[in-house]
Amino acid sequence: MVFWLWNVSNVSWFGNEAEGTKGGILAMWDNSKFAVSSMEYGHGWIGLFRQNVLTGFSWVVVGVYAPCNQADKLLLWKDLHILKAAFECPWFLVGDINETLLRSDRSSDFINRVGSTTFRLFIDDCNLIEYNMLEGLYTWFRGGSMSKLDRIFSSPCCHLQFPLLSLRRLSRGF
Repeated sequence: MVFWLWNVSNVSWFGNEAEGTKGGILAMWDNSKFAVSSMEYGHGWIGLFRQNVLTGFSWVVVGVYAPCNQADKLLLWKDLHILKAAFECPWFLVGDINETLLRSDRSSDFINRVGSTTFRLFIDDCNLIEYNMLEGLYTWFRGGSMSKLDRIFSSPCCHLQFPLLSLRRLSRGF
């Protein structure tokens, strides 16, 4: 499946399998460009400690598939906060966050104030900045409802290291 998704000869990957209602995550990278020195994982996340082969810049990228219920999401943010404190290096946080930050993140303008506040505190405590998404606002659709749930954040120094990085929404058919 990895080679079907990304037909690159130097692809490496790590998967965190689904357990019950908790979804799995698949992380893939081109090992000719990024050397992964170690991996950490838990329910709803995979952390890859990587280094750019050309520049030597090192960072952590954490892929997230956040649960829908608030109690499990709170545990996820606590786990990631502990991970961030344990490994003080630049961070990327990317994935299906399953939380909105602003009323404009939903077509209905509804916001879960508790969930939004908890997530905002996590982002602020970890000193993460959100990257803009190109080509659309919403990433989740059901009937007439639309929400921005997929996001990418990073440490400020990552913005300096990768100034042209952006998030692009793929077509819904993908």
